[in-house]
Amino acid sequence: TSIVFEDVQNMDDYLVHYWFGMSKEDFRNILLETPRLANMHRGSTALAAFLMKLRNGDSGDRISLSFQVPRNEIAQRHLLIPNGLFGGTEREGERRPIIIVYGTYIYCNKSANYSYQKKTYSLHKYRNLVKPFLFVCFDGYIIEILGPYPAVTSDADIINNEFGNPESTLRQYFQEGDVFILDRGFRDAVPLLQNCNYSVHMPSTLQDDENQLSTLEANKTRAVTICRWVVDVINGIFKQRFKIFRHEFNNRASPHVMIDFSIAAALINRFRPPLTDRFDAAQILEIIHQKMFQTNTLSEFIIQNNYNRRRAQFLNINVDNSNVSEFSQL
Repeated sequence: TSIVFEDVQNMDDYLVHYWFGMSKEDFRNILLETPRLANMHRGSTALAAFLMKLRNGDSGDRISLSFQVPRNEIAQRHLLIPNGLFGGTEREGERRPIIIVYGTYIYCNKSANYSYQKKTYSLHKYRNLVKPFLFVCFDGYIIEILGPYPAVTSDADIINNEFGNPESTLRQYFQEGDVFILDRGFRDAVPLLQNCNYSVHMPSTLQDDENQLSTLEANKTRAVTICRWVVDVINGIFKQRFKIFRHEFNNRASPHVMIDFSIAAALINRFRPPLTDRFDAAQILEIIHQKMFQTNTLSEFIIQNNYNRRRAQFLNINVDNSNVSEFSQL
């Protein structure tokens, strides 16, 4: 569980000593006797991070995990429909975080460097690009950005790489039962996430012997896609507000592409109003619950009578003939 160090004085004494190797009084004295920290925004957090590194010797990535957005804040950023469909029951008084995970694109120039050109050319987009990887709440708040990844790296490979190590920061941050909303590009990563006891929801895919989804699977797919509109909104905000990401990123500037992208994300988090529920969200959620397990009588009728497998002879329809007697005349 992430720990918020903004108010060290309200932490338990044993926790303060465990993390910093000193008492709360010592911590307060350092903060008050260092004017630069006392006048700094979140100076207490900066001091806590430094003392924590001295105390534990952890890497910067590992330490940063403890200063991320608190899990309860993520859980409070749900919208009504996603929480009603995938939130489930509260466990130990805590709501489950529900996260959208997706990769976006930053287009870049062609390169004379063969290795760089090969890794950044996408056979899907037919353009050169790199892929930032985002974790987003349903109100549009961006939790984390990873990358950039080469264009040839699939979304599933990124997830397997980031969650494959039990000691990774993401594995330490997310807990069992947390909910991930994915698209079909992550299907090869679903077994790993499920083995980590995460709740994974993704649009269904056709099996080898299927030519269309069952009614229930189609309904579950719609329940996922109705929640993923947040992805398009956030991508649109990046491209609309920051022209640099609408066009090809100059290769000379590629070493700091993720710094620029992360700064843009921070500006979006700080100044963009959060996304809110539409006025009829409760009615939509009720309709979804009512019709989720409703049978498709038309589909069953067609299958039972083999109408979808019959061969029909083509007839030229002409009003002068009697082959349209089953239709009413206007």
